[in-house]
Amino acid sequence: MVLLSVFELLRVRLIKAAGFTNSTPRYSQMVNTCNLQPRIDFCQTLIDSNNSLDNIIFTDESSVQLNNNRTTSYRPERSARTSIPKPKHPLKVHVWAGISRRGPTSISIFDGTKPGHYAHQDID
Repeated sequence: MVLLSVFELLRVRLIKAAGFTNSTPRYSQMVNTCNLQPRIDFCQTLIDSNNSLDNIIFTDESSVQLNNNRTTSYRPERSARTSIPKPKHPLKVHVWAGISRRGPTSISIFDGTKPGHYAHQDID
């Protein structure tokens, strides 16, 4: 059971009445300030030259890891903490794909590491 004080309850109601809500922040890629202007200049050059980006492939990769262990357990105050075994090297899968004006590349799914020359073979 969660008990709120009158002050906390009032604070929550005031926040909601003002049109606010709570949420956890999403993480996004941070752009270093020294790289910001060169990126803007590059984009402006593309716009000025009417570049249609026909010869550019945008790619991205991501890793998915099992055993993230973000489990929360609730227990009586004086009882022992729960122990969950964690592997030294958790299973991981990597996903890689790209897209261009001509359409998407095939999606590559692999485990471990992938040498760079494989990426060139996948694009061709």
